[in-house]
Amino acid sequence: MLSFYISRNLVTVKQYAVYCKATGKEMPPAPDFNPNWSKIDHPIVNVTWAEARDYALWRGGDLPTEAEWEVASRGGLVGKEYPWGDNFDVSKLCCSKNRYGDSGGTVPVGSYPANGYGLHDMTGNAWEWCMDWYDSSFWNKGAMLDPVNLSKQGKRVLRGGSWLNNYPVYFRCADRGRDYPDNWLYFGGFRVVFEDFFSYPLPFYSFTLFSSCRRCEESKFLFLRCVLV
Repeated sequence: MLSFYISRNLVTVKQYAVYCKATGKEMPPAPDFNPNWSKIDHPIVNVTWAEARDYALWRGGDLPTEAEWEVASRGGLVGKEYPWGDNFDVSKLCCSKNRYGDSGGTVPVGSYPANGYGLHDMTGNAWEWCMDWYDSSFWNKGAMLDPVNLSKQGKRVLRGGSWLNNYPVYFRCADRGRDYPDNWLYFGGFRVVFEDFFSYPLPFYSFTLFSSCRRCEESKFLFLRCVLV
């Protein structure tokens, strides 16, 4: 059995800038659609897998495994294509509509409706780095407890699709993307998971804990609980 907290939103430019200032690191190159990182409420992009993970570890968390990400993305819906159901709906996410890249870029996190777990942008806006190495046959191995592929391959897993994509298949909860971990992706971001209730930073994030729905009286953040068995 596995339980975890996951950030409601993709890590933003503002949050990543705080990290860079605290650690002495440089911000990545800004994409054309976010000149000089002026749109601070947009997801941070152009970070490699290692840079994304360094940030997550700095916050006391980690990148989600592919299994954690998919459980979170489904929002409690079983066997559905998308976080909202089986029919693709461009009003539910940030994506290109008619041709590749026609949306022009990212949008502020949380601009579109949350899924059943209160998570935003689980599809669209930016692809999300996951912990796993990509193996096309990994999920053919049958039931696994706390599954994660740590056997080194050539590429790391990405999930969720982005503003760049216009085909519905990329936004399915089960769709699996991948890219080389050293690449800066102008369409790729990430979010953070925590395994320990006491390790998440209250002033910095709103998290969803994956059962019962309750409100934390101290943080005023909404938490959910979801268990993968």
